[in-house]
Parts: sequence; structure tokens; C-alpha cells
Amino acid sequence: MVRPLGVLVALALACSTRPLETGSDTDGPTTSGSSDGDPPGVTTTESSTSGPITTGVPTPTVTGDPSFPTTSAPFPTTTEPAPPDVGTGQPCSLWDEDCPEGQKCMPAASDGSPNWDTLICVPVAPNPAGLNEPCEHLGTGLDGRDTCGLHMMCWDVDPDTGTGICIGFCNGPHDDPSCTDPEAICIVPADGPLSLCHPTCDPLQTDCSPGDVCVPVHNGFVCTLDASGEDGDAFDACDFVNDCDPGFACVPPSLAPSCDPMGLSCCLPYCDVTAPDPCPGLDLECLTWFPEGETLPGLENVGVCGTEP
Repeated sequence: MVRPLGVLVALALACSTRPLETGSDTDGPTTSGSSDGDPPGVTTTESSTSGPITTGVPTPTVTGDPSFPTTSAPFPTTTEPAPPDVGTGQPCSLWDEDCPEGQKCMPAASDGSPNWDTLICVPVAPNPAGLNEPCEHLGTGLDGRDTCGLHMMCWDVDPDTGTGICIGFCNGPHDDPSCTDPEAICIVPADGPLSLCHPTCDPLQTDCSPGDVCVPVHNGFVCTLDASGEDGDAFDACDFVNDCDPGFACVPPSLAPSCDPMGLSCCLPYCDVTAPDPCPGLDLECLTWFPEGETLPGLENVGVCGTEP
């Protein structure tokens, strides 16, 4: 039997992930996280679009959204030597792209830092790759040098192949950001330089790249780095929105008796509210994800297995 959750009380960022964070109250899963530790998680404090990042069911935090992966993620390094001209390294603004001609503003790690914590000007690579095209890092992955064009960076780099994809930075103004790619959502970190347009996804489908997971944000779902590691299955504890395996949501432990009531949050499977047996073998109901009247087009069937609060 499918029973709607209705308007849910916002989760006070129970879950956080190693680079995604969210921290505002709203009526849906919110996310929040911290910047320490590896893998990257997802957190959000204030959304890069309008309002806080949230979704219908109370959900945990993510590190990296307003706080999307803002911390050091396991980005691969290359063995290629650094080119002689590494740019001015002068501070810059992603919103204004105020670097000298032939250079672009990029997130980078300051001396001794394992995380992106500053913005500097670096040279744009010759014949740069375009939006959503394959790319690679030209240095450590934390020095800002890659093969993508202006106002984009190489993201989701495969440690085996060294290849990623160019995704765009958010376009200004800061208080009303947008994305060049209509199929992306802008995520502005709460306390980091990485304001990126993440590709949207459907949590009921496997439409994110390998190594990524579909997580909730204030106005939909986006793909980001999977920080679950060896855990992330049904009833496992989670700290961040991207702390569960693909197909699972990091939600309040009160939604299922088998979750640890002392844990911050718990991984429960997404489900299709129209399916005849949406939560097989779990003795749980499929609770609608979005509050009544707030369902987004194309995501009407999204739910999460649990018990009505």
C-alpha cells in the first residue's frame, strides 16, 4: 500500500557527507556535511538557486552542495610534468571571470591544503574541450589546470583512465545563479569556492556516471560523487546525502524500525509509488518523496521505503 508522507518536517541535517552539505530548514530532505575526511561528501547550507536545498522527505546532509564536494576528493593526479607557464596564480572570481585574456578562474588548493580552498587564474588549455565533453587534469587535480574551456572544469575524473567530463560553473548573479546547461542545477557551497552546475538525475534510474550517485537538492536531484565506500546499503547509517549506494536515500532513522535510532541518518531504498510491490522484502511502505502539490515534472513517482512518521 502506498501512503503519501505529505508535508514532512525538515530534517535538521541529520546526514552529512564527506563533501556535500546542506543546512537550511525546508520541507524535504536537506543535506549537510563537513569538509574533513575522504571520500568527498555533500552538504548544503544555502542553495545556489533560490532558497535552501531541500526535498520532500526529511533527508540527511550532503557534503559539497551548497556545499557540494567542497573538500578534497580522491581526484586522480597525472604523471605529466607541469607546463612551464602555470599562470599568474592571482586571486579571481568565478562569478566575474576576471582573469587576464587566455586564462580562466579555477578552484585550487593553497599550499599544504588537501582541499579546494581558493580561486586562482590559470591558462586555458590549447584547443580546450567544451561543455559535457571528455577532459583530463594537467596537474594534480587540485591546482586548477585541466583541458576544459573557459568557465568550466574537469569533473568526475576516472582514476583508471584519467578522463572526466567538463561541467560548467554557475553563472551570476550570485543571488540568482543559473546554468548554461539546461539539464543541470547550480549548487553553491556554503563555505567553499566550488560553485558548479551538476547534471540532474532520476533516483529511480541509473542515469549518473559510474562512481556517482543521485542525491536530492532543493529543486530536484543531481549526480555527485558517491561517498558511501563499503557501506551504503539498506539500513546502514549515513552522515551525508551522498553516503548511500546508488538507489538509496540518506534519510532520518525514524523512517524504519531496522535503522539505528541513535544514528544521524539511515540508508533506505528509493521506490516507485506506482509499483505493485515497491519495497519487496522490507516490510515497509513506499512514501511519496515530495510534499503534496510540490512534485516536480518527471519525478512524480519517486518515493522512499519507510514507515509513515
